[in-house]
Amino acid sequence: MIRSMIKGLLIIILLLSINKVYSYNNTDAEKWLNQGKIEFNKSNYNSAIECFTRSIQLNNQNIQAYIYRGLSYLRVKKYKNAIEDYTTIITLSPENETAYYYRGIAYFTSGNYFFAKKDFSKAILLLNKNKTIFKAILYMNRGICNYFLEKYIDGIKDFNKVIKISPENSRAYIYRGILYWKLNKHHLAIKDYQMGIKLNPNDPMNYFNLGTLYSHIRNYNNAIEQFNIYIKMLPSDSKGYFNRGLSYHALSKFNDAEKDYLISIKLKADDYKVYYFLADVYLSLKEYKKCINYCNLGLKINKNIPLLISKKGEAYKYLKEYKKAIKSFKKSIKLNPNNPLYYYQLASVYAIKKNEKLTLKWLEKAFKKGFTQKHILIKSTDFDWLKENDQFKKLLEKYK
Repeated sequence: MIRSMIKGLLIIILLLSINKVYSYNNTDAEKWLNQGKIEFNKSNYNSAIECFTRSIQLNNQNIQAYIYRGLSYLRVKKYKNAIEDYTTIITLSPENETAYYYRGIAYFTSGNYFFAKKDFSKAILLLNKNKTIFKAILYMNRGICNYFLEKYIDGIKDFNKVIKISPENSRAYIYRGILYWKLNKHHLAIKDYQMGIKLNPNDPMNYFNLGTLYSHIRNYNNAIEQFNIYIKMLPSDSKGYFNRGLSYHALSKFNDAEKDYLISIKLKADDYKVYYFLADVYLSLKEYKKCINYCNLGLKINKNIPLLISKKGEAYKYLKEYKKAIKSFKKSIKLNPNNPLYYYQLASVYAIKKNEKLTLKWLEKAFKKGFTQKHILIKSTDFDWLKENDQFKKLLEKYK
């Protein structure tokens, strides 16, 4: 979400910086500069680059041409070229805060958050005190860099400054809320999300983010309320239904979860995770053939998803198709040998088949891989016949 909103910040700064006036003696350079602006405003960025290049060839001190060409490079995702242009401006004009800003944007969009942060910090230092709105945007962007650099406290400080300069800025509250969430300060995150919604009630993502946070802290009813609003605002977005379905699922409202997952699949059929959770719903409803069917549909998207293969194995187990269950769990282990649950599930099938040797073998492997859910093992009727077995007791004692 943060990454996608950076484009809006670019447009704001563009309007501020383009109004800077530079004078040149070279009329032809000016002509190409003006033609480049026309192409730029038409979104013909490659043509604009050609025009600005000609202008620079005629006058290599033409700072405005470098600014525009750098912006054009940003638009066509040639970040290295944009960085080179803004570095040239900084060489020509070492205290040009706009160049630092745009180079920071180029670094940011190419994923180099460390250097982006450095450039935004330099721009803040150089900026005229009167340009408070520009400074608020710089703090905003530096805060976003801190998010990606996992410097959450520094990021909160940046968003505090944005809010001080621009207390009506809903994004600053939302972003600060995200950082509070990262620090597990959920009550402060909720407070910020709610303020963001109050300031901008027309942004559906604000409700989605609050719903996701409520879901994270297991406040599923409040999560559902927020997802309801999001779905009302964006009824054709699959992720609203999927996330509301997850909340219904967590509340064991399986029929409601099923409906939401099916709508999500209808709107966007290429996310295997939806198929996995829908399969899990059918497993809970004891509709094992439907569970297998949706696992298979999910595996058409990616045939090597151990979660789906394992879920299918569970359904086969309940259908007493033990060979297929064993095959599924072994394949899950092959794809992800570090998940202890797959080993436990395989042991449980051998336990049903009363194969003492293989039950104990795979159960021990599960413990070695970190299986800690002993309460499941103790409550399971699959292992009842083994509970007085000395080797079984020793295994439980060894990994208690």
